[in-house]
Amino acid sequence: MKTLPFIAIVLLLAACKQEYAQESTPLPTVKRAKVEQLNATSEPLPIYASGKIQSLENAKLSFKTGGIVRRIYVEEGDNVSKGQVLAELDLSEINAQVRQAQANVDKLTRDLARFKRLYADSAATLQSVQDIETGLDVAKANLTIAKFNQTFSKITASASGKILSKMAEQNELVSPGQPIFTISSEAAGMSLDIGLSDRDVVKVKLGDPAMITFDAYPGIKAKAVITEIGADSHPRVGTYGVELTIQDFPYELKNGFFAKASILPSTQQAYYKIPMNALVDGDEKQVSVYLPEDNKAVKASVRPIYIGDDFIAVDEKDLPQVNILTEGAAYLREGEEFQEIQ
Repeated sequence: MKTLPFIAIVLLLAACKQEYAQESTPLPTVKRAKVEQLNATSEPLPIYASGKIQSLENAKLSFKTGGIVRRIYVEEGDNVSKGQVLAELDLSEINAQVRQAQANVDKLTRDLARFKRLYADSAATLQSVQDIETGLDVAKANLTIAKFNQTFSKITASASGKILSKMAEQNELVSPGQPIFTISSEAAGMSLDIGLSDRDVVKVKLGDPAMITFDAYPGIKAKAVITEIGADSHPRVGTYGVELTIQDFPYELKNGFFAKASILPSTQQAYYKIPMNALVDGDEKQVSVYLPEDNKAVKASVRPIYIGDDFIAVDEKDLPQVNILTEGAAYLREGEEFQEIQ
């Protein structure tokens, strides 16, 4: 009596299975992919670089002569005004040199007057008078040098700005021309110094615009323009120096601030934008994509000239045609047939 319910269940399951098998559709044998047409563009591609903020005018100040530093009036970080006295040498030796040179001029002046009288009385030769005149000229020149050194035995600010560094202390013996201060000019403005590779430096020109962001001021951007492009590469890293002058930034910038720049070159070779979903494989030096040919996927390798967030850019000359497989391309194999997604 228990056999009948069991047989009924088996027959019911078999009927359901047969019905399901009749209703199910077979999996497609041809994969699908979308074909997109690429359009060449010359829209500027940004060039990214980073560096440190510097004053446009940094001057190293020193004494004209050597000697002992008698007084230093400023410290690092001080703001100074143009013409302000920053440091002085001990003038004992220099003043003595001025007095010595002045005394020599006075003596030769008296000697010349006396020898001219003697020459008028035929008691001295013309050569004697001329020799004293020559000696007096030399003495006057030495006096001028001594007074000049006396004048430049103190350091004055060449422009209003800030003391970036101080490299000597009071009572220290310094040599002629030894840097004592580095001062930045506040009126000259600030710049960002960066290094560009040879591939990027040929794309930029003087006056090209840029946007700069600072670690010190997150989320705040500053406008800048290229004002200088190096003609020679750095001997160690091989990059070319580029100076970006910052324009109209309302916040204080200090020498040494780290900043990042996004430069928009004014000239750009024509290129194609390839969506990221079209990439099959590759790296930053070379990527592979599929091109449609008689409804088959044909692989092509191209070199990226720029990698963005959702696309890569390739030179217009690197692609043999303007149609490319995007959506679904990752599921295809080279030479495989596909059905185009409309």
